[in-house]
Amino acid sequence: MNGHRLIPSLLGVFLVATAAMGAESQRSRKNAIEGRPEVVARATLSVATDGGDAAAFEIEGVAAEDGIRFKGTRHDPNRNVTVAWNWLADLDPRGHARLAGTASVLNHAEEKREFDVRVAMPLDPLVTEGSRIGGSVRVTLVMDDDGGRLDVPYGQSVWAAMVDDEVGRTLHNGPFAMGGSGAGTAVTDANFGAPYPGLESSSVEDGFGIRHHFRLTGGDEARFESELLLGGDEENFIRRRPDGPVRIGGGDGRMVIRVGGGPSRSIRRGTRSTRTPIAAPRRELKITPAGE
Repeated sequence: MNGHRLIPSLLGVFLVATAAMGAESQRSRKNAIEGRPEVVARATLSVATDGGDAAAFEIEGVAAEDGIRFKGTRHDPNRNVTVAWNWLADLDPRGHARLAGTASVLNHAEEKREFDVRVAMPLDPLVTEGSRIGGSVRVTLVMDDDGGRLDVPYGQSVWAAMVDDEVGRTLHNGPFAMGGSGAGTAVTDANFGAPYPGLESSSVEDGFGIRHHFRLTGGDEARFESELLLGGDEENFIRRRPDGPVRIGGGDGRMVIRVGGGPSRSIRRGTRSTRTPIAAPRRELKITPAGE
């Protein structure tokens, strides 16, 4: 009885996978006909304001000379914010995965508001037994004539390196504030994990990314020029396999059903580790009035 019910389930998995591959192939042909760069990777960007639910959407990466380029702008009238991004990514941790570029957040409202912006990039291969991370960020506050302020309270951070959904390291930890009384810019820098990537972190089950969490005054813009690197040991790399086995259950005795073969038992090797984020030292804050 159980065996008969399992066969239709496997058939359903096969049909869904086949349909997904067909849709992807159709999109690639359409891009080629229209002369657009071929999309070679997809990531997830999410935006939340004032502690509300996040709006998550897919962003596309196209082949560039030295990596994968993710570039775009999104205005959310419901949240009264515009987010722009321009990142160059290497999503292979062999020789170090890398995410480098700039994200910006413009607050169109008149009052100060809280923003939580996250990007998650998939990696291949994955890292089963632990990884190493390192990176840097330059935060720039662009202020209008009334001046402005970017801050974060105690227990939070303006910038965080994410490994899967966990924080691997934070920079510009609260209480933190930067700003000025007139038009101009305020800039501050921080880094961690030298020689890059040198800070031990957790295993990677899906990917890595960056989180920007802060409060920003109305009419002002926050820019984040970031670089994040992730590597691991060769013996701990494991390839993603979209046509691989269907895993059923959890724990050390989970069942693996292989398409075209019989079932086998899979023993989990190693467990995911988590680490407490370590605050980085403060860096000098530079404020430049407009016109200089």
